[in-house]
Amino acid sequence: MFNKLKSYINDIQISLDFHQYENQCRTDHLDQVNKLFSTKQIEDKKQEILNEIERLVNLNFGNTIMQKEMVKGVLISEANEIKVKLSYFSRNYKQELDQLYINKKELISEKSALYEKKNKLQAQLSEAFENKEKAYHDVNYYKDEVESWYDKSQRTTWLFGNAGNKLPQYSLFGQSIGDLESSKYYRDSAYNDVTEAKKLIQKLKNDQQNLNNKIKQIKNKALYGFQGLFDESVK
Repeated sequence: MFNKLKSYINDIQISLDFHQYENQCRTDHLDQVNKLFSTKQIEDKKQEILNEIERLVNLNFGNTIMQKEMVKGVLISEANEIKVKLSYFSRNYKQELDQLYINKKELISEKSALYEKKNKLQAQLSEAFENKEKAYHDVNYYKDEVESWYDKSQRTTWLFGNAGNKLPQYSLFGQSIGDLESSKYYRDSAYNDVTEAKKLIQKLKNDQQNLNNKIKQIKNKALYGFQGLFDESVK
């Protein structure tokens, strides 16, 4: 068993050594061939001849080639301009105009719908401002009611007050704690109405601004559509 393993290892080593030896021999043989049969002089002579040919060509035809290249560049530029001009004559302007009018009609319809929304928003905004003013009026009214209740509760009986006496929770004819609580409730409720009205007004203003932006975009689309066709035609 040991001999077989040793033989296997030797075979691997021999294979590796032979491969390395083969590569080294190939390199040595190529070096030897290059030394015995060098083509450097021929390659140098070839390059020298090519350089001389290039020099003579440049000497005899350099200016002509340069002039022809310049003329070629001018002709290419003129040809490109002619192609652009020809493209204007080959365009179907009627079809483009018909499509632009269709687009314009759609934009006008869209703009009309936006203006209708804007008018509705304006009506809602006016109503929200009215509600806010009414809520402010109610806040001030019930605020005065609360202050008036406190003044009456402390005012002397000679001035139809209660002189700081303890008041009942509820009373059909005289001053009561229930009257104060009721006024405070309506005051706070009116203040909440003011807050909600302000929020609604701000939201409606934002919606209105968004509509204005959309309307402006539609106007620009309609303007740039026809303007772009005109600009392309007069280039």
